[in-house]
Amino acid sequence: MRLVVPSQKLGLFQVTTDPEVNGDTERIATALAGLLGDPATSSVAVSYQDTRYPEFTVRLSGVSGRVENPGRVLDVVFTQIHRADGVAPVAAGQWGGFARCGWDRYTQAHVCAWADHSSIGSVTLTGYGEAHDPVKDFLFLRGRAERPA
Repeated sequence: MRLVVPSQKLGLFQVTTDPEVNGDTERIATALAGLLGDPATSSVAVSYQDTRYPEFTVRLSGVSGRVENPGRVLDVVFTQIHRADGVAPVAAGQWGGFARCGWDRYTQAHVCAWADHSSIGSVTLTGYGEAHDPVKDFLFLRGRAERPA
């Protein structure tokens, strides 16, 4: 599997380079790379912002490479990289593996992440409120970012 940057515009969301929005995206991608068994073969770190409502943001961070224990990797993602509560399994999408979503009280954001034997990724959605169901957005972004090697 390899990761690519999805298009510059996704619906009403536009890629942003605003450091306030983008800062965590690179940090998360670097932390995910540290969970791989070997150096990353590809990576993505991109942030999107709603052009009408700038408080609505989506951050996508991911890396591809050898993942020895995807379930354990997700444990680390949600306890050390993101500090999320209410983490529960969700559909992993077309590429399979394991996926979970939770609520990060510190950043007031939904966090979803996936791990399989060839990639790890994280999607953070801010501005939506705790009642929003992030799974559809998560699956959409994962589907746009992953490609067969």
